[in-house]
Amino acid sequence: MLDLHHIVTYWNNVRSVTMRFLDAFPPDQLAFRPVDTVFTARQQFQHLIASQAMFVRGWTTGTWDFPWRDGQWVATDLVDEAFETLPGLRRFYADTHQQAVQFLLALPVGDGSRTCATHVGTLSIDAMALYAIDEEIHHRAQLGIYLRCLGIQPPAFVQRYQDLSRPTNERVQPRD
Repeated sequence: MLDLHHIVTYWNNVRSVTMRFLDAFPPDQLAFRPVDTVFTARQQFQHLIASQAMFVRGWTTGTWDFPWRDGQWVATDLVDEAFETLPGLRRFYADTHQQAVQFLLALPVGDGSRTCATHVGTLSIDAMALYAIDEEIHHRAQLGIYLRCLGIQPPAFVQRYQDLSRPTNERVQPRD
């Protein structure tokens, strides 16, 4: 398994691309959905934030309760009315990601393999972080389809994989 510093570096890269998707979305199209049976664009972004919030809460409190049910946010203690706007979504993304990264980087070396009981069974912390990254990439791909349906070219999928080869103290910080 990758060490947590590599996972965080990779996640920061993934997140910078996701933020470019958020920035590419027209504010007046957040209610867009290609068909009635899928999330709106706003709900896609909110779902991603909910997933990360669940991981942060699970890691820090042991509570594995998904704050999103039936396309609605149910953990009202975590959000305010700004959660409906692009600037608000950006702020919540940044805040929850920062909490996740701080938690992961504060763990002692080797502690990423520590396991926890989660909503999907017992997983190591590093495996949970990879799960969260996969979830983000999955929903970001869906949002790319939404943008194409709106006639907008999605942002380029560009990662800085060279960052994964650098020593921790030389890594590039994520760009938003």
